[in-house]
Amino acid sequence: MARRSRSPGALGGHGAAGRRGPEPHGGADPRRPLRQGRRGRDRVPRPPRGAPREPPGGLNRPPGGLIPPTGRPVVLRHGGPPACVRENGGHAPSAESLPCVRGRDVTEGSRESSRTAQISADLRRRISEGGFAAGTRLPSEAMLSAEYGTTRSVIRGALARLARLSLVVSRPRGGWIVQAAHQTQGFARMQSFTEWASEGGRVPGGAITSRTVGPADAREAQQFRIRLGEPLHRFVRLRTLDGLPVMIERSVWAPWVAEVITLMPDDVRSTTVALAEAGIRVASTNHRIEAAAATTEDAALLGVRRSSPLLQVGRTTTTREGRLVELGVDRYRAGAIAFEIEAGQTVRTAL
Repeated sequence: MARRSRSPGALGGHGAAGRRGPEPHGGADPRRPLRQGRRGRDRVPRPPRGAPREPPGGLNRPPGGLIPPTGRPVVLRHGGPPACVRENGGHAPSAESLPCVRGRDVTEGSRESSRTAQISADLRRRISEGGFAAGTRLPSEAMLSAEYGTTRSVIRGALARLARLSLVVSRPRGGWIVQAAHQTQGFARMQSFTEWASEGGRVPGGAITSRTVGPADAREAQQFRIRLGEPLHRFVRLRTLDGLPVMIERSVWAPWVAEVITLMPDDVRSTTVALAEAGIRVASTNHRIEAAAATTEDAALLGVRRSSPLLQVGRTTTTREGRLVELGVDRYRAGAIAFEIEAGQTVRTAL
């Protein structure tokens, strides 16, 4: 029985007749099958010897893995047409030939940054001129992007710049809120939170969120000069400025003022005024300032994330006779209150 002969093409390149000779310069042999990877994926054929190779620099490889005859590497935008070309043989590029970064021209990013700065400056001017009053909410990012004819990412960057200047603050599900201008108060004169805010044109507020009666610990017993474990009245109070939560008061009251504290309503505007009406006049307060991380309760009341940095101020309040009235700890949210110390004088600033 005669054997059927096969052509070299049918043998798939095997045998003497199917051996490949040297590949022509300028590309791979089109008859050569692609090599298979470990998982069956095709590999791009290697360029022949002597062909110019791609220079370093992180440029995307053109189709076929070769560089055009001009010697200028072409950068593709994710498989699209050439976006920009590096000129001068790899030397400093001109403005028209800057490389593309992740599919976007470098000059495009520069224009976006410049536009962000312009919008931030314009919004800052409008806030300072009273176009957006303190405590009000700015238009949404979509409305601002339509007004300025730009993208929401540019608007978001402009608002972030204003937030770093403490001109606006972001509220969860509440948008961007305008904050009032800086105000200062010296601690040389005893002044309550309500008095200080009212003198600065702000609208103070407050509400007691919880009341408890618990035993005195060692420090409290020593400070109040009472027995260890004696019951003390405590409450947690949320303070606001222009309707925005800025601070949490945690107060422990001396036993001799317990009756007055019990009769205070939860929406008491000023505990200092309520004590004065009962004949207890607060004369001095000592402060201890330090940093603290927001607890779960702090985060829920102030609208911040748990463990966010807060400014903690410890207080001891006494009467003119030196009788201790209150041990308090105040926690301020970031971007709401600042304490400044200049030449030995301590002042409190609203941002």
